[in-house]
Amino acid sequence: MLKNIISFVLILFALSACTQKEKQEEKKNESNVTKFKISFIDSIEVREGLAPNFYWKDSSGRLQAFDNVHNKITIVNFWATWCSPCRREIPDLIAINREMAPKGVKVIGVSTDKGANVISDVDEFVRENNIDYPIVIDNGKLAEAYGNVRGLPTTFLIDEKRNVVRKFLGIRTKEFFISQIEEIIK
Repeated sequence: MLKNIISFVLILFALSACTQKEKQEEKKNESNVTKFKISFIDSIEVREGLAPNFYWKDSSGRLQAFDNVHNKITIVNFWATWCSPCRREIPDLIAINREMAPKGVKVIGVSTDKGANVISDVDEFVRENNIDYPIVIDNGKLAEAYGNVRGLPTTFLIDEKRNVVRKFLGIRTKEFFISQIEEIIK
């Protein structure tokens, strides 16, 4: 009988430890996700031969500019919540954003979603998928400024001088993106 009670207590302890660890992981992921506010693009500057400069408001309401994002490579990814290939590509972009940050590589997601509840829909999607990079919502003008983005996902690799050095239409893998990035930053 005593063995059964001890076994039961040990099992409860083990389950409790697993639950605590899961809660800590959830909290960590949630804090990464909530540090960015989902917002509409405020304005856009189209420039000949360079990636467009665009502005959005961060979580504290301050205006941010694409030109103030200083990276060796910035990945600008046009996507939508309803786009199945986009949904499959996002985990790889999350991994790239985390793993390549020390090398000066960051991701900015540009949602092309529309509708009355677009901010809450995109915010819900971001939270469910633990997206930890900035997401802005395009009103169609940024897609136009990037040369009329027609298909999703469409991804641009932008160098530190704001040159568009690569454009990809359709889903790509983490390995593909990393090989392209490493080729550029050699």
